[in-house]
Amino acid sequence: MNTIDTVGRTIRNYLNYPLIGLGETTITLWVLLYTLIGILLLFYLTARLRKILVNHVLIRYTSEIGVRQAIGSIVRYVLVFLGLLIILQTAGIDLSALTVLAGALGIGIGFGLQNITNNFVSGMIILFERPIKIGDRIEVGGKHGIQIPFPQRDVHIKESNTDPEIEKID
Repeated sequence: MNTIDTVGRTIRNYLNYPLIGLGETTITLWVLLYTLIGILLLFYLTARLRKILVNHVLIRYTSEIGVRQAIGSIVRYVLVFLGLLIILQTAGIDLSALTVLAGALGIGIGFGLQNITNNFVSGMIILFERPIKIGDRIEVGGKHGIQIPFPQRDVHIKESNTDPEIEKID
């Protein structure tokens, strides 16, 4: 029994070893593992919740798939944002220490990520206004097509030569 206590203390000491100091917050291996597992669970659970919401709950209220997908996506975005805040706060990371990072991210969005942010906002506008619905046929720049082709395999059968004039050579 004494050996188990010793192993437990050793593991706890390794997990609580300070790696980075962020203001008054100390980042340890335990904080990193807790945050990583929490974020992975958050993304998995919100994806499952979105599918359940779209395919089982909202189908009772509206039959249009576009409306259901839009509501499901918005709910997932909100839950991921709130979940990230909760995970970081419960991990012991002081969010006020991240204000400098948020300011740098704002400048980065202003300069470098402007196109990505523009596309995200445009996608949200399309989700809300629904000028394009799931199942619509779209033509852009002479190209048209919303489905992905399924994999297709062609089998070519060659005829064997059964010409009676050809003799078998012994």
